Amino acid sequence: MVSHLFAVICVALVTMTVPAQAQITQNAIQRVLMIRYGARVATGFTLDVDTRQYIITAAHVVAGMEENGKIQIRRDEKWTEIAVKRLTTVADGADIAVLAPSNSLTPSLELPPYDGVTTYGNDVFFLGFPYGISMPSGTTNNLYPLPFVKKAIVSAIIMSGGIEKIYLDGINNPGFSGGPVVVLDARERYPEGNPKVKVLGVISGFRNERLPIRDGDQQTSLTVETNTGIIEAVSIGYAIDAIRLNPIGATLR
Repeated sequence: MVSHLFAVICVALVTMTVPAQAQITQNAIQRVLMIRYGARVATGFTLDVDTRQYIITAAHVVAGMEENGKIQIRRDEKWTEIAVKRLTTVADGADIAVLAPSNSLTPSLELPPYDGVTTYGNDVFFLGFPYGISMPSGTTNNLYPLPFVKKAIVSAIIMSGGIEKIYLDGINNPGFSGGPVVVLDARERYPEGNPKVKVLGVISGFRNERLPIRDGDQQTSLTVETNTGIIEAVSIGYAIDAIRLNPIGATLR
């Protein structure tokens, strides 16, 4: 039997209700994919550029993949293998991979890249599959599982090694790598008045810190690894630039 909460989620996916979170559901969640490459389970998402669709993920998720490769996508509670072409035009050092599938995979809902000057200090959302966990969607989300949606704050935007990195204040977990960071852009609105959802970046990872374990007042020789709450992401602009140089994505249906 389908739970009441699950039924509500499914209805929200179909009806596009008024709250901004529902717009995130429609325009971002339905594009997020659970992917597997080798033994690594992570996140990817589709992005449409000039009538073609691409899969975006973190470069370290598909480390070792050549120009022609295969990934697995979770759908209908099983893994399906698809062939992809990896664009070699991504800037060196950017933890982003752009993959071109043979066919488009998700509905072409509006989800443009964010083109604002800054989101410094603003709220953002990031989506993915921590530890490979997801919610089933039945037939509502084209048989794809539903990702987690988490919230963070843009703490800093820093050039490091020639790459624009976005640092978020939030709690990331293994499995979110390759997921989209999205922002609600109040400069543009949907017909019902909600801010448009746009892609700001791609989740790259998070910072850990090893802290000493204490036994009462005494410090032991043991340590524990803790999550610092610093999330690292990379600007989506590197994916767009790579696509413009080699537009080979799947033609939108």
